[in-house]
Amino acid sequence: MKRYLPLLAVLLLHSCAPATKITASWGQKDVEPKKYSKVAVVAISPNTQTRASVESVVAEKLNAAGIKAVPTFNTFPFAGKIGELGLDQETVQRKIREKINENGMDALLTIVLLDKKKEDRYVEGSSISLAAPVYGYPYYGYYSYAYATVYDGGYYTTSTTYFLETNLYDVASEKLIWTAQTSTMDPSSLEKEAASYATLIVNDMLAKKVVAK
Repeated sequence: MKRYLPLLAVLLLHSCAPATKITASWGQKDVEPKKYSKVAVVAISPNTQTRASVESVVAEKLNAAGIKAVPTFNTFPFAGKIGELGLDQETVQRKIREKINENGMDALLTIVLLDKKKEDRYVEGSSISLAAPVYGYPYYGYYSYAYATVYDGGYYTTSTTYFLETNLYDVASEKLIWTAQTSTMDPSSLEKEAASYATLIVNDMLAKKVVAK
């Protein structure tokens, strides 16, 4: 039975491993953390459901941490549809500045999908020998000492990893004050991973002391 333990441990560790993690982050140093009155959260994605969900969850986590934030799904309806609208960069920049000033936003948090990679990997099977056969024993004796081999055939599985970049800009100075890259492997659900992602980036911003509560 002990021979099962290493395999079981691997399975448990794999199932408990977080799907989302921060791979790199940077924040301005030697600067006093600034308290913002309204952080605009914008997820630049052509998928409206994904954008709305991610913006709402991130804004909720920021507010829970004492940082006033708002999703911009209704404020910046063109985000993610710039190509469809045929807007040039100068027009987009002007519209963004107008919306930010009109709504009194003093910081902008942008969330962008940098890359999406699929990888096929082979998972090897396992063969486990338990014990030698003992004949003439009652069923419980045989059950305890019987020979059995458990064999799991190998198989191919496809993993999908999403790479996001999140930037925090100070509106007054127009400077980047914090950035982070995250990776998410095989997300189980949009809601669950959005919450995990939001918690990670908010905690990192606070740890880097780029924002004040």
